[in-house]
Formats: sequence, C-alpha cells, structure tokens
Amino acid sequence: MRPQSIILFERLVLATIALGVLASAINWQRTLAMIQQFGFGATFIVVVQACSVALMLLLLYFVSRRGSEVAKWIYVVLVVIGGVNTLATFNTLLAMGGSGMIAPIQLVLQLIAIWLLFRPDSAAWFSRDAG
Repeated sequence: MRPQSIILFERLVLATIALGVLASAINWQRTLAMIQQFGFGATFIVVVQACSVALMLLLLYFVSRRGSEVAKWIYVVLVVIGGVNTLATFNTLLAMGGSGMIAPIQLVLQLIAIWLLFRPDSAAWFSRDAG
C-alpha cells in the first residue's frame, strides 16, 4: 500500500500540472505572439505543452506508483531547474498580474511535493525493493 506522503505527492503534482495547463490557456495569446517571432505557430506550442505534460505524468507514474528512485531524482532536478527559471523571471511574472502568479504557486507546491518524497514513509516506499 502506498504511504500517505506518496499519495499527497501525487495529488500535489497533479495540481501543478493542472495549474500549468490553466496558465497556458490564460497566456495563450501572449505565448503565441512571442513564439511567432521565431517562425513557429500554435502547433509548436501545443506539441511542447503536450510533451511537457506527458513527461510530468510519466515521472508521476514512476515515482508514485512504481517507487522509482531514478524518476524521483529526475523530478527533483526538473523542479530545481524550473524553480531557478521562476525566480529569475519573478519581476516579469509580477508584471503579468494574476496569471503571472501561477508559476510561483506551482513552485511552492512542487517544493512541498519534493519534501514529501524525503519523508520517512516515502523512504520506505522507495527502498521496498532494495532489500
């Protein structure tokens, strides 16, 4: 049976994915205008977003359903990279208003999710096959 920390981790990651989809929808026109400057269109945005969501769901599956230590660390690294980006663009996010605050909220939820991965009941979840 999955520990409570892993169940909560799964819920938080699903919430961050949903927030990401919401942010993409809210900022669609702004993102489209920016990406068109580089010769790309709406299809490019949809493909990138779909791949991002698929990657997160795949990592979520391997962490929360399979207890993969490798997937856990990949998730941690991706959150750290995303967190650095969020902090580096924080002033821009503030200028965007309400929709710009979605990324910092996602980051906080992701950091809580990471913390849950290192709780004692989670450690037992990841090491259950090692022994």
